[in-house]
Amino acid sequence: MFLEAIRLRFGSPADDTVNHAVLDALDTSDLEVEAAGLIAQIDQVAKKLESLIAHNARVAQEQQVYEKAFNASQEQHQALLAEHAAVVDEIHNKHNRLATYHYYRQETANLELEQLVFSPYLCVALLDKGTVDVDGRVTFQFRDGSTQVVAIKQ
Repeated sequence: MFLEAIRLRFGSPADDTVNHAVLDALDTSDLEVEAAGLIAQIDQVAKKLESLIAHNARVAQEQQVYEKAFNASQEQHQALLAEHAAVVDEIHNKHNRLATYHYYRQETANLELEQLVFSPYLCVALLDKGTVDVDGRVTFQFRDGSTQVVAIKQ
């Protein structure tokens, strides 16, 4: 039954709807714009910190006022750095997932469907999950998000 689902799914022309949905979900252009904006903010706060330090070195001022302004800017700088790191991590995550998806597509395109035999590796590599319905059908969901329904033979 599993092999039948594989032959039906990968023997037919590829569904571009799934491909477009995956590519849209893994698009990083908005995240890259966000990361660039955060870098600009980080640079502004760093310049403000440098300015505060330089001003404090040249001009006598109340140190409690200086420390309060410095600490506030330092906390803002650290928060922006952490936010930027999270965005960069998400970009890397999506790039890795996209590379995995492309590898999956390449490998499934090279399947020799008629010589295919069941193996646990094949099942784990291609299948995300299978759902058995009460009406005698099994719905296989593949790792690319596509599905194939196969009737249970009796």
